[in-house]
Amino acid sequence: MSPPEKSAHRLEVPPEFVASRMAEQLPHTHPRLLYTRPRLEQIRDTLQTTRRQGWGRLLRDAERARERSVVPVYPSYRSIEDRKARQIAYKRYYMELRQDVDAGLQPLALAYLVTQSRRYLEPAKAIALELAQWPTNKEDITSVFPRWGWDEVGLSIARCLHRAYDWLYDGLSDDERARLSRACIARATQVYLRLQQVDFLANPQCSHCNRLITYLGEMGLVLGQETREATEWFVYSVRAMTTVYPYWATDDGGWSEGLWYAHDYLELAAPLLVALSGERCVDLWRRPVFKNLPDFIFYCVALHGEMLPFGDGAELDRSCSASTHFGRLMTLWSHIYEDPKLTWWTSMANARDESSWELELYFEDLPPRDPLPSLPDAIPGARRFSGVGWAAIHGNLCDPRRDTVLLFKSSPFGSVSHSHADQNTFAISKGGRALAIPSGYYGPAYGLPHHSEWTQSTKANNCILVDGRGQSRQDPAAVGQIIAFHDSSTMTYVAGDATSAYAGALLRCHRHILMIRPGVILMLDELEAPRPAHFTWLLHSLGEMRLREDGAVVQRGDARLDVTLLCTEGLELHQDDRFDPPYDAGLPPGLVPNKPAQWHLSATTLAPARRVRIAAVMSVSDEYERLPLQLGRADAWATVHTHHGARSILGGVRWHPTQEGDASLLFGEVEGRRSWFPSP
Repeated sequence: MSPPEKSAHRLEVPPEFVASRMAEQLPHTHPRLLYTRPRLEQIRDTLQTTRRQGWGRLLRDAERARERSVVPVYPSYRSIEDRKARQIAYKRYYMELRQDVDAGLQPLALAYLVTQSRRYLEPAKAIALELAQWPTNKEDITSVFPRWGWDEVGLSIARCLHRAYDWLYDGLSDDERARLSRACIARATQVYLRLQQVDFLANPQCSHCNRLITYLGEMGLVLGQETREATEWFVYSVRAMTTVYPYWATDDGGWSEGLWYAHDYLELAAPLLVALSGERCVDLWRRPVFKNLPDFIFYCVALHGEMLPFGDGAELDRSCSASTHFGRLMTLWSHIYEDPKLTWWTSMANARDESSWELELYFEDLPPRDPLPSLPDAIPGARRFSGVGWAAIHGNLCDPRRDTVLLFKSSPFGSVSHSHADQNTFAISKGGRALAIPSGYYGPAYGLPHHSEWTQSTKANNCILVDGRGQSRQDPAAVGQIIAFHDSSTMTYVAGDATSAYAGALLRCHRHILMIRPGVILMLDELEAPRPAHFTWLLHSLGEMRLREDGAVVQRGDARLDVTLLCTEGLELHQDDRFDPPYDAGLPPGLVPNKPAQWHLSATTLAPARRVRIAAVMSVSDEYERLPLQLGRADAWATVHTHHGARSILGGVRWHPTQEGDASLLFGEVEGRRSWFPSP
């Protein structure tokens, strides 16, 4: 199975004509990117009114950068002999460089453009002119070519230097303009060369090249009056942006690398998309892949959530919530699409990342909502994103503080890039509190032992092991697929097939999940191996679980996940808080600080068998929403009964196969209305 094809945007004219149209629309001098002179006049008139919040954020960041007053120093980490220690030094360097360039040079340059004040011009010039004198050959350590294994330094320069040149232009001398122009042209040439060498239009799967293709379009716009090659760069970028970009996303809105990367890459692409549509040349926001991505965030990000499952970066910086992290993007989309549910989301999030960004002043502030808007009545409580193999199920979408969110993944994109070997995995949160989690950390750096051998592995996720082994890592053939999805107002059923991900170790790996709102979850794993094997069912949490003989309880604040397990072969439960390998594995002692422990439950079959069923009966509750379960067993079925207010809830899972075959595997019943779910 391969990732689905994306539909191309139906351009009325070819990219070459778009380039000539942009040349006609844009001024012959700077600024040319986003903040042209006519728009600047409108912006200056509204800084204390309809752009007051955005202007405040930008000024705050510009002042911080000015007070920081740090000019980047050319990197020296390549002299470190130990490769792993060198990689840690590289990561520390580029994270510091981002403070100087992405979070320093950019707000300084934009603040100067708006105010024309030397207060911001001088520190911005110092940074830009320092970067301009660094070598620009492809072999250099600051190149976008990963000559030394890593390219983040070059990526920051490729993102920001042409913007600074464009926005600082009025404050530069002729000599300074010439130096910066030469550096920007050299960096753009370097970016274009890398994209051509991988043949991006035919092979768009290079993750970092999905950043470079958007930077190249911007470079073509900014440098359009200074080099003939700029038109070629711009045409190449637009051709990619209207066809193969973004590789990791699909027309129904999903992003296979996960929520963290969806956020970062969409924010990085947004300036070019806005510039193209703002000049009325090509409205890429109408492409299905971009139009549906807000729904992916709307459904898969738990408002006020502690984590961003799945893929690299899921653990999320504890200084912000998931909704705060996505505030800028959702605000942008609210401007573009005028979708009531996005307006509701931004209002309910009630916060956003307080740092500024390139589009801070392009749009006016969203007006305050009093009273808060409500969700449209007909909005579904669940959504499947088949292209990337994700499903999001909500227990109470209208009330984020009480909402149970269950995410499920079984993806045709495999376990490559920033995706993990986690087909058929799940994550559960309640009111944003993370209960069932993808474990491990994205670090200390990409590819180091903890990241590659734990975080990206099956054992770190809520999956199945076969004789202690998991799915293939970094393997495009280690795919999954959502094979069934049914949604109603009272319950949602989803099923995934992860058989191919186990590289022959399993003949069947189907996981069925039924969630009866607001928080009763029935799960069944159908497992078959070519020879007798031990099977292990995994569950991970941020804190220690309370084990029982037949299950466990996860408690986080007032949020609670109660799990009861049943298996045809019996199960032995074990819990520990060890990472294997640990976070600092392979590094000199004391080089990196340790990370908080997480807890890992394994439930392993008592005897080897070829065919096994493992059922999990779960309830998710909090202090306001108790769901005490009455468990029962009848023949091959395990049943559960509870009440939510006056509503009676009944469910069942066929955890034991019968000789006559199984017409249905699960059922749910609310107020006497029963739904059956057969094996797909």
